[in-house]
Amino acid sequence: MDMALRGKAEYCTKHQYSANTTRAQALVQAPAGPRRLATVPSSWPANAQCPPATMKPERSHYRVIKTLAPTDRGATTWANQYGDALVCVRHRSDAKGKVRHTTVELLVDSTPIQPRSAKQVYLQLAPHERPLHAMVIAAGGQWLADQRVWRLPSRVATILNLRHRIVQR
Repeated sequence: MDMALRGKAEYCTKHQYSANTTRAQALVQAPAGPRRLATVPSSWPANAQCPPATMKPERSHYRVIKTLAPTDRGATTWANQYGDALVCVRHRSDAKGKVRHTTVELLVDSTPIQPRSAKQVYLQLAPHERPLHAMVIAAGGQWLADQRVWRLPSRVATILNLRHRIVQR
């Protein structure tokens, strides 16, 4: 099934024909055989240009009827074929409800997520500002006695509205 055509015979696919392909060239370049999906309307003149292919999101015309887990009845054939890589099997219908498409979702790669390290900033707070000290401590800030500054993640300093207190180390 050629997804670029979406059942619209009046459009050329960008994979098979260039934008400057004429009707005569398109008919010569068209794949032969029973699954000929791309055709140019015969009402076009021989030197007419193919309109550009319109690519739409894949799921815009297909409604999900049923989603099956790999262990469900009806998915065992696909589970035997794809093994542990199979995530689910979906049955979709076209916009008119005349054709049912079976799609499979496969797991192709798994890598651990590495969280970004939080950028640390240093805050200068006066000794008499005890409420700010308590707020920074509650937010997970650390007092660095040798440098006489508070260390805190940058996003937390922004949330606490302490960006104006940031000093360079």
